[in-house]
Amino acid sequence: MKKEKKLKPVQKIALERIHRLVELAKKMQEEGKENYVKRYLTLAKKISEKYTTQIPTELKQNYCKKCYSMNIIQIKQKPFLITKCEKCGFEKKYSLEGKKKE
Repeated sequence: MKKEKKLKPVQKIALERIHRLVELAKKMQEEGKENYVKRYLTLAKKISEKYTTQIPTELKQNYCKKCYSMNIIQIKQKPFLITKCEKCGFEKKYSLEGKKKE
C-alpha cells in the first residue's frame, strides 16, 4: 500500500485546479472546441510545474503529451497499457504491474 505524501495547502489547491481544468478539457472535447482543450491542458501542466505537484496518472493517461489532444485510443497488452493519439500518432506505454522489487 502506498504511503500518501502530505501536501502543502498550496499544492492541494493546485491539484484541485488541475482536476477542474482536465474536466473542462473533456467537456470542450465533446463540444469539438480543440483550441480550448489544448489551452486547458497546457494550463494544467504549467500549474503542476509551478507548484511542484504531479498530475495524477489517471488524468495523464487521457491526453497526448505531444499535441495536447484528448483523442486517445487505449490498448491493453499484458504488462502494459498503450495509449495512442489519433491526431498525431504518438504512442506512450504505461506499466500495469508497477515497479518490481529486486
